[in-house]
Amino acid sequence: MHFSTVALFGRYQDSGMDTPLRRMAEILKHAGLSVVLDKDTAIHTGVKEYPAIEASEMGGKVDLAVVMGGDGTVLGVGRKLSPYNIPILGINHGRLGFITDIPMENATEALEAVLEGKFSKESRSLLSGEVIRDEAVLTSDLAINDVVLNRSGYGGMIEIEVLYDDDLMYKQRADGLIVSTPTGSTAYSLSANGPIMHPALEAFLLVPVAPQTLSARPIVVPDNGVLTLTLQDISRGGYGASVHFDMQTWINLHIGDKVVVKKARHKMTFLHPIGYSFFGTLRHKMNWNVMPTN
Repeated sequence: MHFSTVALFGRYQDSGMDTPLRRMAEILKHAGLSVVLDKDTAIHTGVKEYPAIEASEMGGKVDLAVVMGGDGTVLGVGRKLSPYNIPILGINHGRLGFITDIPMENATEALEAVLEGKFSKESRSLLSGEVIRDEAVLTSDLAINDVVLNRSGYGGMIEIEVLYDDDLMYKQRADGLIVSTPTGSTAYSLSANGPIMHPALEAFLLVPVAPQTLSARPIVVPDNGVLTLTLQDISRGGYGASVHFDMQTWINLHIGDKVVVKKARHKMTFLHPIGYSFFGTLRHKMNWNVMPTN
C-alpha cells in the first residue's frame, strides 16, 4: 500500500491538539508526503500551515487518514470516509479506546512504521440504516458500532417488533434495542450484557436494553439478511422514542415508524502496527491479564 497524501483529523475539542497534529505533519513532510487537514480540525485548532478540505472531498485525493482522538472521533471520521476506501490509523487521545489502539506516546513510532510498510490491514463491517414513515424514507445513515432504537426521556418502555428477512423474530417490551456490528460489541452492547464478538465475524448482534422479561436475550444472526424494527407502542407516561446511529446522529420516532438495518455495501479499513492483536487489546483494556490476589 503506497501513500502519497495523508489527511490529519483531531478531536479539536481537546486543548493542545495543535501540538501533536503539527508533530505528525512534520513526520509526514519529512517522509516526502503531502499533508492535508480536515477542515473542522484546522479551523478549531488553528493549524493553518497546510491545506484544509472537507472529508467529503477526500475521495481520490487522500491515501491515508490519521485520526487522533477517542473511539467516538474515529466513528465520526470512519462513517464519512468509508465510501472512499481510505484506510484509518487511529491514535488514542481519549480514555478507553477499543478502536484507537495506538497510545499517544507511541504515535510517532507507529506512524513511522506504517510509512515504512510495517503494518497489518483490517476491514470491518458497517451498518446501513433507514427510517421509514408511511413508506417514505425520513433519513438514512451509516453506523460502525450500532443502530439503537430506545425510549426518549423519562417514562415507560417501548414495544418493538423485529423481523429478519420478513420472518418474525419477536415482539419485545424494553427500554430499547441495540443492533450492533462485531466492532460495536465492545461499546454500548457490552454495557447491556451483550457478548464480545471478534471483528472478523459477519453477523448482526441484537441486544435488548432493560427488557420486561428475563427471557429476552441477546441473539446473533447472519448479516446477509435485513432487519426491520417497527415501533409498535409507547407505554403510558412515556415521552416517545428515537433511533441513534453510533450515538452521533438521531431522529425522533412515531408509532408505526420502521427502522430497516442491513449490512453496508462498503467496509472501513484500519491499519495497525505489526503485532496488533484483538485479544491483546481486550486483555489490556479489560484487565484480563490481571490475576486476582487473595
